[in-house]
Amino acid sequence: MQEKLHSYQVLMLLYMIQIGVGIFSIPRLTAEAFGTNGWSGILIVSIILFINILLIGLVFHFGKGRTIFQLMNDVLPKFISRPLYVCLALLFSALAVIIARDFELLILMLYYPTMPKSVFILITLFISYWLVRGGIVHIGKFAVIFFSTILIAFLLGFHIPEFEFKRLSPFFFEGEKDLLRSGLRVAFAFLGYELSLLFVPYMAKNQSLIKPLVYAHLLLSFIYLVTCFIAFGFFSFNQLLNDMFPVITMLEYVEFPFMERTENFVTHLFIGEILITIVSFYWGADQFLRQAMPNISPRISIASLLLLSFGFSFFVQIARSVEEWLFILRSMELIVAILLPLLLLFLMWIIKLRHKDKVVKPGQG
Repeated sequence: MQEKLHSYQVLMLLYMIQIGVGIFSIPRLTAEAFGTNGWSGILIVSIILFINILLIGLVFHFGKGRTIFQLMNDVLPKFISRPLYVCLALLFSALAVIIARDFELLILMLYYPTMPKSVFILITLFISYWLVRGGIVHIGKFAVIFFSTILIAFLLGFHIPEFEFKRLSPFFFEGEKDLLRSGLRVAFAFLGYELSLLFVPYMAKNQSLIKPLVYAHLLLSFIYLVTCFIAFGFFSFNQLLNDMFPVITMLEYVEFPFMERTENFVTHLFIGEILITIVSFYWGADQFLRQAMPNISPRISIASLLLLSFGFSFFVQIARSVEEWLFILRSMELIVAILLPLLLLFLMWIIKLRHKDKVVKPGQG
């Protein structure tokens, strides 16, 4: 009997897909986007994206166990659905390799300046092939192991004695703001939940997808909110704006008698989180490509995506280029996260109308 996903696995998996390198810079991004007391902007972004998550919940509710591919193939002609699947496969695989490149540049800058580029990406691609071939349940088990990294957030609690309310301005959303670009980058730190649309056929019987989706979002929002609030009380506003990774800087001040540099340990432990994100996007890309090409071998499908994305990574090697491509791809991902559930709800409405017509016509005869 094939193993299935349970709700607790989905919660952990979604949380780990969504969180990533962005948590190291999220306090700075909120300061850039919303100005003084920018930490409260997390609540605004979270509520807006929660509406999007509720739309996905409606897809699960009205879909009644049907997969997104069953819904789309039932209404859309192949000349529309298959190119769409290919585009989504290319988007998710490109996003996966850019996330890998982004984290690689981080560890190269901080810890391994002499390490050749693309070594981390090659290791990641090898692990991705192994995990994607194992399936989403295999990835879910891997996520449970690394979910313990959530304890990292509690390390910031050591800064509570250094927290000063006078560093928090009495004014909200004052000062220069880059609401559009930095605000979008704050929103990007929540993305990844749209992959849950692909989990339907892999859920265990009587297991809900809606609850873990909501709980994962609330957990992530809480972690981001606490992290940003502590950072705004630990740094001055100008210090936040000038620190690329304020969370790593805060971790430098955390000391244990059995550990010299806490930030090194945390950053390396975060590799597990990044791997889950990368592998999950490759898995999603593989699902779409196999629907676009039903006769393709599963091994060839994932191998081709890994090779194509690895080739793409050679054109994106410097930090500025990575930042620009990450912004472009994340923007496209946000559009997909918003439009895909709306499309699916529209298709379900069409299917319902068709069903009514079939019921009415025999009676008319």
